[in-house]
Amino acid sequence: MFKVTDLAYAVMTESGMARPAPYLARAKWVSFDELEGLDPAEVADWLKTAHGLIAAKLTRAKRKELGL
Repeated sequence: MFKVTDLAYAVMTESGMARPAPYLARAKWVSFDELEGLDPAEVADWLKTAHGLIAAKLTRAKRKELGL
C-alpha cells in the first residue's frame, strides 16, 4: 500500500492494476493484492514517487530531522 499521484491513482484503479486502499483512498493511496507479477523497476519507481509525495507534506523541521 502506498501513495500515488492523482493521475496514477486514476490509471491504476480504473485498469484494475490496483485497488483503492481502505480508509486512505481519498488521499490517493492504492493497495495491491500481489506485487509478484509486476516489473520490479516500475514498483521501485512507484515507491520512490510515494516517498517524495509524503516527504513533501512534512514540515521543513521534520524533513531536516529525518535527513530529507
